[in-house]
Amino acid sequence: MRLWHVSPFTKEFFLRKKLPKHLTLRLLRCGQSGLESAISHANSLVEVFPMTKTLSALTTVFTLSLAMTWLCPTTLAQKPTVATSRAKTTGSIAYTIQAKQSQIAFLWKLEERLIPAAYDHVVQTDQPTGTIIWNAGDVGKCKLNLSFPVNSLQVDPGDSRAKYRLKKGMPTEKEKAAFRRKILRKPQLYAKRFPTISFVSESCEQRANGWTRVNGALTLRGVTKRVKADLRITTQDGAFQAQGRFRANRLDFSMLKLTFSTGAFTYRDELDFRINVVATP
Repeated sequence: MRLWHVSPFTKEFFLRKKLPKHLTLRLLRCGQSGLESAISHANSLVEVFPMTKTLSALTTVFTLSLAMTWLCPTTLAQKPTVATSRAKTTGSIAYTIQAKQSQIAFLWKLEERLIPAAYDHVVQTDQPTGTIIWNAGDVGKCKLNLSFPVNSLQVDPGDSRAKYRLKKGMPTEKEKAAFRRKILRKPQLYAKRFPTISFVSESCEQRANGWTRVNGALTLRGVTKRVKADLRITTQDGAFQAQGRFRANRLDFSMLKLTFSTGAFTYRDELDFRINVVATP
C-alpha cells in the first residue's frame, strides 16, 4: 500500500501512527479495503492540488479523513454493533376462571342394571372458581388451582346427558332430586361436613397431539389423593380454555358403595371427572 507524496515530516508522522484517536478508530472501522481506497483518493487530491505535497501533517490528516468520509460514511459515524436479535418468548400469564362459562362434572355410571328405571347421571357444577397460571413457551410452569362448593352440584342439568352421551331417556325431576339427596349425604360426598371439592396442580408436562398432562391433588370429602388429568389447552383472543378429564375411585375418598332399591342397582366405584373451564386475565 503506497502513501501519497508528502513531506518527510508528514510521512514520518503517519508511519509512526501518531494519528488522532478519532481517526484511528475510523480507520479500523472502515476496514482494510476502505483504508486503501481512502488513501488512493487522497493521492488523487494531491495530484489535483500539487501544493498539498508540502503541507503539514495536520493537513494530511484532514485530507485522509475527508477521503474516508466519502467512502465509508456510515462506518465513521457509527460504533460497531453486535447482532442481538432474540426469539420472542411468552411469559407466564395469570388467569381467573369465569364461572358462567365453565363447568366441572363427574359421571356416575351404573355397574348393574336390574330394573329399567335406573339411570347413569351427570353431576355438574357451574360455580367453579380459581386461578390458572399458563406459559405457552414453558408448559412445566403451569399452575391450576380450582374448587367448587359441593352444594352447587346439580343432577343432569340442561343438555348435559346428551353432551356426555348417556343412554337415551331422561329421569324425572323427582328421580334427579332423590339421587342428589343421596350423593350429598354422609356415606357419599358428605356436603355438610366437607363443603368444598378442590384440585391443585403439582406439575405439568406436554403430551402428544396437543394434550397436557396435569398432575395434581384432588381433595374430596376431606381426603386428598393424587390424580392425573389430561387436558387440551388453548389460548385465543386473550382467553384460556381447558377441556379434559380424569378418573378417581370413590372408595379412596372414604365413600361407600352406592346402591338403590335395596341393591337392585349399584353404581360403579370409579368417577369420571370432566373439566371445561374458561379463564381470562
